[in-house]
Amino acid sequence: MLQDALNFGYLTLKEKDPHPLSLARISIPLAWCEAIYRAGPVAALTNDLGRRIKRAKDAVELTMSIPEELLFDVVRMHMPLASLLEEWNGAISGGTDFTSNPTFVGSAAVGGADADLVVGDLIVEIKTREQITNPWIRDTLFQLLGYALLDIDDSHGIRRAAILLPRQPHIAIWTLDDLLGRDADEALPELREEFTSLLTEMLKTRLGEVEGDDDIGVDDPVAELG
Repeated sequence: MLQDALNFGYLTLKEKDPHPLSLARISIPLAWCEAIYRAGPVAALTNDLGRRIKRAKDAVELTMSIPEELLFDVVRMHMPLASLLEEWNGAISGGTDFTSNPTFVGSAAVGGADADLVVGDLIVEIKTREQITNPWIRDTLFQLLGYALLDIDDSHGIRRAAILLPRQPHIAIWTLDDLLGRDADEALPELREEFTSLLTEMLKTRLGEVEGDDDIGVDDPVAELG
């Protein structure tokens, strides 16, 4: 039924000028699918989503059962960001690299960490919370720096970090130079090497391996960090 709901949304995207509420409506099934992917079908479908699917006769009824207040909330968050998203889309069309839900060489070592998106050298974390505090900003910046360190081979070329707040709305961008207090091109190789060593030791401990064991499979996350 979820697949049918996604197909229904695809038809909306093919419209010449879809209404903002229609776009908001098709975004919800995508969020449902992500929740199932991240939490697993058993956990994700034992809550309101599972009950909603059971009650619906078909995909149309499922999609139309989405509360209007949720749709208006999505539209309110999206509208102020339209110019920024248009700017990013233009840059991507012009050849700027873009990755949604990027993963990193070191992701497997920390349970499969992935970010929200990377545009060019900018890694972006999207947060919809209402209350913004300095301790929360600090923790989120540490999260973004963690992603930059997990990008051990520098495949994403991250040199800036952003927190995008659709509810406020606001986007704050920092250079890694500023966050690290030194030139990122010089600092990252050293920091990533230290981070990799730390992750490797943590994984060896977790897997019950003894130091110096050379019998590491090619699919082992320890081997991927090397």
